[in-house]
Amino acid sequence: QIICCLFYVSRTRLIPLIKEESLFIQSYYNCPFTEQSLMLNRRIEVDEGKREDPLAQARRSRVFVCTTMYHEELHEQRQLLESIHGIDCEQAKLPTRKFESHIFFDGGANGQHTTEFAHQLFSLLHETLKIDLSAGRKWETPYGLQLWWDLPGGM
Repeated sequence: QIICCLFYVSRTRLIPLIKEESLFIQSYYNCPFTEQSLMLNRRIEVDEGKREDPLAQARRSRVFVCTTMYHEELHEQRQLLESIHGIDCEQAKLPTRKFESHIFFDGGANGQHTTEFAHQLFSLLHETLKIDLSAGRKWETPYGLQLWWDLPGGM
């Protein structure tokens, strides 16, 4: 039975991140016989008329890096910013992919004033990301402050 399942799965083309409606005939499975239900319910011919090439789709993708900080140590903030700098340098090599990075600070601002941990991060921005702090933009939002910088690699 396992050999038959492996043969069946290996003979059909795998399309990454395909929708469930395109992959299966029915959208439910039988609990006592999960593997058999999924195998027998799978479509043999997948309708690719509306399907875009996965490589073309990946070339125009967006990647979001989201981080939450509270009272992080200096070395932890430096490590994060060095990782973001590495991604920014790689983005310059892949102009079709768009990267964005967001760092959310819990308790990072009191009204219009930033806290000491936000200042600690600001002190590392020029050193690790090679950006000028005065080039940043600032917005007041209902949940606090939003600070924005464009990185040299386009991130």
